[in-house]
Amino acid sequence: MSPTPSVSRETLVVSCFLVAVAAVLALAVSGAIEGSIGGVEFRVRYKGVARTTVGAWMILLLVPKFRRAVPYRWDAADGPLLLFFVVAVLSVVCGGGHMGDIRNLWAAIGFGALGRALFYPVERRHLFIHYFGGMVLLVIAHELVRNPEVFEFSQFSRYRLVTGNPNPLGFLFAMTAPLFLAEALTASRVRAVVTSGYFIAAVAGVLLTFSRSAALGLLASTVLVLWQHPQRRRMLLVAGVGVLVFFAVQRPDQWYGTRTGGDTDRLRILHTAATLGFEDPVLGIGYGGGNLEERFPDRFEELYGRSAFFYHSGNQVLDIFVGTGLLGLLCVGWWVRVLFVRAWREFRHARRQSPTADQFAMLAGVALMAMLEPPMSNGWLSIVLFLAIAYVRRPAP
Repeated sequence: MSPTPSVSRETLVVSCFLVAVAAVLALAVSGAIEGSIGGVEFRVRYKGVARTTVGAWMILLLVPKFRRAVPYRWDAADGPLLLFFVVAVLSVVCGGGHMGDIRNLWAAIGFGALGRALFYPVERRHLFIHYFGGMVLLVIAHELVRNPEVFEFSQFSRYRLVTGNPNPLGFLFAMTAPLFLAEALTASRVRAVVTSGYFIAAVAGVLLTFSRSAALGLLASTVLVLWQHPQRRRMLLVAGVGVLVFFAVQRPDQWYGTRTGGDTDRLRILHTAATLGFEDPVLGIGYGGGNLEERFPDRFEELYGRSAFFYHSGNQVLDIFVGTGLLGLLCVGWWVRVLFVRAWREFRHARRQSPTADQFAMLAGVALMAMLEPPMSNGWLSIVLFLAIAYVRRPAP
């Protein structure tokens, strides 16, 4: 029997969104695509594709015959997240700031909801992990082609990375690593081999970035995933040997001192951001790095007599407080609580080698890293973050 038109239409819609999600992740790595058609120049960036994709999905949700293809699926974490978005908008409107980061936040939240809808069916759920794995491999390949010298794994090579800043890249690698490891430990043979390759690439990526926050997140999340394994003592022993080998080869005691100046500045940056936050503690100065950057340089110079080397607080909690005040912080706290309550419950009561062992592990790693590198301050990283949260909150198979 030939497929009905409705089935063909739904398949086409789903395929278009799957391609769009892949395109956004690829563009986030490779950069903008520029060219000209008929003398008309164009430039395609991941931000534009992401916003267009989310907007198209929301429009299709209004049409019943298309809604069935990729329906919105409610999650308990959506309530506080939506409330935070409203507070973020109000913080910018009341503060008279820029809306650019609001659009990025809308795209990231929407992408997470779209990912949850796209990969909810069991027959498509296995594709989710390959999207993350493909992005990790693309970053490694991009660096290998554009700047192979970085694979000397020198602490100074981190500043020559061409894909992006080493800290957000390290965040990406460390955030996705527990997803790959949990899949490798529970999947069938072929999928286990593939996802093991993704995990090795993610670990190599963390080493490539020399990001200490990423290393901390990777270590914590890996231990938590292995804790659920039936042979956890043996697995943790192997992981411990790996850590010892890393310390012996990389000698972090020798390169830690080279960042003393930057670490000292981080404390000053935290203090500077806090002073801005307490000027408007209810609704903040306006969500987003762009609004912070307008006020931060002058305040830092006023306090310390010189300029700073970056313009975000270096801490996600403080970033939220400065941008959206106590109201935004309460909403995010509620959202995080919803995420962790379910993750901790499943972690405690899951059987050994549970396919959902990655949920608590990833969230714990992200929480640790966010104290040193705020992921929501980075446009492409926030998109991957919300996609990853959608993945770990998938229904159990």
